Amino acid sequence: MQSAGRTLRSPIGRRREQQVLTDFLNVPEPGVLVVSGPYGIGKSTLVDAALTEVGATVTKLRYTPGAEPFRTALDLLHGQPARPGLADLIELLQTAAGDRTAGTGMIVDRIGDLIAGQSATWAEPDRPAVIVHEDLELSDPATLELCAEFLRRASLWPWSHLVVVDAAAAGPLSRHPTVEISGLDDAGIRAMLQDTVGTPIAAWVADRLGQVCHGNPGLLRAYARRLTPEQLAGAAPMPQRFDPPAEFVARAGAAIAPLAPVDLAVLAVFDHQHRVPAAVLERVADDPAAAERLSRRGLIRPDRDRWRTADPLLAAAARGRLSSGDQDELDRRAEAAFAAAGDGPAALDHRCRRAEAAADDAALLELAVGLFQQGELEAAARLLDAAADQPRYAESARFRALRSRALLEQGYAASALAETTTGLRSAPDPRSEFWLRITGLEAAALTGADDPAILSADRIPPAYAEPAEEHAWLRLRAAHLLGLTGSAEEARLILERFDRPPGASAELVALHRVVAALVTAWDRPAEADLDLLAAGVPDGARPVPVSLIAGIADVLVAGGRPEAARRLVGAALADPGRHTVLAELHLTPALVSIDLWEGRYPVAGRRIRELERLCPAAAGLPTLAGAEVRVRAAQGQDDQPQRAATLRSRLPGSPAVAPFDADLGYGHLVAGRYQAAAICLDAALRAGHPLRQGPAEVLADLVEALVALGRTDQADEAVRRADGRDHEPGCPRTAALLARCRALTATPEHAAAAGDRALDLCTDAVPEVDRARTLIAQGRVLLRCGDGTRGLARLRDGRELMGHLGLDGWVRHVDRLVRPRSEPTPATRPADPWQRVVRERDRTLLAGVANGLTHDQLARSGYISRRTVANRLKALYELAGVSSKSELTALIVRNPPPWISAST
Repeated sequence: MQSAGRTLRSPIGRRREQQVLTDFLNVPEPGVLVVSGPYGIGKSTLVDAALTEVGATVTKLRYTPGAEPFRTALDLLHGQPARPGLADLIELLQTAAGDRTAGTGMIVDRIGDLIAGQSATWAEPDRPAVIVHEDLELSDPATLELCAEFLRRASLWPWSHLVVVDAAAAGPLSRHPTVEISGLDDAGIRAMLQDTVGTPIAAWVADRLGQVCHGNPGLLRAYARRLTPEQLAGAAPMPQRFDPPAEFVARAGAAIAPLAPVDLAVLAVFDHQHRVPAAVLERVADDPAAAERLSRRGLIRPDRDRWRTADPLLAAAARGRLSSGDQDELDRRAEAAFAAAGDGPAALDHRCRRAEAAADDAALLELAVGLFQQGELEAAARLLDAAADQPRYAESARFRALRSRALLEQGYAASALAETTTGLRSAPDPRSEFWLRITGLEAAALTGADDPAILSADRIPPAYAEPAEEHAWLRLRAAHLLGLTGSAEEARLILERFDRPPGASAELVALHRVVAALVTAWDRPAEADLDLLAAGVPDGARPVPVSLIAGIADVLVAGGRPEAARRLVGAALADPGRHTVLAELHLTPALVSIDLWEGRYPVAGRRIRELERLCPAAAGLPTLAGAEVRVRAAQGQDDQPQRAATLRSRLPGSPAVAPFDADLGYGHLVAGRYQAAAICLDAALRAGHPLRQGPAEVLADLVEALVALGRTDQADEAVRRADGRDHEPGCPRTAALLARCRALTATPEHAAAAGDRALDLCTDAVPEVDRARTLIAQGRVLLRCGDGTRGLARLRDGRELMGHLGLDGWVRHVDRLVRPRSEPTPATRPADPWQRVVRERDRTLLAGVANGLTHDQLARSGYISRRTVANRLKALYELAGVSSKSELTALIVRNPPPWISAST
């Protein structure tokens, strides 16, 4: 016997079943409990956890396959081979082994007599004595029958409690209470996967694995370990079929070995199907009682008006036992049965398996197209995955066009791009070629790839008549996608060459106007263009692409109309036909941009985390990477500048670079890295690409960075250049941002008035975060002008407001400005702050600071370490009476040392 002294974790997702076991073992009266479920479902783990909790004396009896009858019957006697009288029983069983006709009842009666005569001498156990029978179904049929008969006679029990851990023999033991272990729930599946692989797992990948495995923990672990990190993160497609472990295959084969061909055919229907309607099984089976027989054996289970298999491997094993002729007959019947039940994809799945179905290729493709148009993406993808096993489909350009689209809709942008490249090599027809190029272009926009060979104005395929207007519709779609990938000139060229077909529908005319306005608004949005975009495009026969909705939303946000953008995106998300991973990848970044414009940084952060939970590969999307840097910096988290720089290096030539630079510059600004902030923000403004944040906000960040560096002349020049353009006319926030820029660059005598004017423009229509930043900016300017009392008061007000908004990054930013000077200390600064700076090396260092050099640049120019630079600057702060490098720079600008003045 073995004592249960180990400490085991509670099985994931099994608390309710474990409680049932614990309650059973705590009952003082003897009893039998059957724990049933498929192989690998976690029955033994569950029993071990319950036994550990109650602290029972445990005897475990594990069975192995064998043909000798009654070989394990002695295990029924409490696992005590030394007990008196067992020699007679052994002789009896040996005799019975030679006589296959020996009655089971007679043997059990003899066992009962032995126990009755000797039980008085058996001492009662100090603790509950539990006998656990594991893998009882592996014993020979005679032993199983003997055990079942013995368990039926409660008066013969010499133990306290008995637990039978059984996979398929629940039928003979049905007299006793049974805990049937089913698959893990969604939460248990995610916890099991995370515990198994330890890498980010997309939520929909976890759902798909759980469905494939029926929640079986053993299969779940085996399959998860065979997936690549890209597949687990949802960045690459999962295999259509998994290769299960050998022991699972052997168990499934043993379970179906006794089945007749008619029962095998019914079980094989479940291949590729998680649940099957009862009406389908009735039409497929020659014998109406076949489903009931399978249910009694524990191979299938009822699920409302449907059936489902107990083990996900049984159906494939059953199909493999059928001959090729029986398989064809099964597929023919199943196709007719599923068609009658209204399940077109399942019917066509069975049709495409049949050898004579080659002439039905067109029907399969048409059905897949129809499912796409109805929003049934999962059904269409399942149909295409099933057809992908057939070589004749892989050679079809139209099939590749559909499959690449399905991959993209499921969020596999990189795989869709590879599929389009392969399809374009096969000399497709004009329609398939156009769809392949459109899909490849959209995948490139998501991944940040810059491949002009995918589609350009000169690579538009020849026009085709059917379906009507599709070619014109795809040309307009190509124009807006080219704009998303940075090819604005190609987009304009397509629009210039666009010939509206005779008798064009109102839907096409409206789409043409919207795309033309969108392309125009990328350079300089006019009020008329923004009005047209805000109205959106009404859905017609063809739904408006989510990429177009996201592009319109970005332009509206940059044009100062976040409310209109939110209305468009919200309507798209409310449409159940758009619930795809691709829609989330396009529309979530648009919502994040709206949240950031409105200053709702915590909300934007939650959206990003939820999308990354759904699809961890979204963390590398160009449209989200910059926003995440901005959110992390504002909330005081690590903005990971090295990771951000790595992401930027993957985006050369893409329009995502400009907004990413703006976000990266914002992160540097919050962290006090003003030189890096100025470089990034200036590059974003000069790039000429659309900025999701709007040029006015990026300009305000640039001016603040330049002022912090003491480059007021450059900041003033940037403001003057901006005054020559109309930034988001009529937008209150834009007016407040430009007023903040003017306050930062105002002369000392006008600084207070300009700051008050900027604060007055921070009305209720302007986000609170902008008011807080204006307070901080005015405090910075007042300190620079020598008004320490008012400057510190403004900084404290801004800090308090940032704290209320949950933006700890800005709180720390203000702390760095005011930490050494909690009270105004103008008297501590000497009349000539440079009179004590006499060493040449300190003067050289000051000259470098005046030129805007960073710590690293100062170290390289002086051939010293960065730490030495920091220590010398700290000493210079004390000599000059300042507290930071930015204040030292400002002091040099206002009161330059004589050696710097002479050199300039």
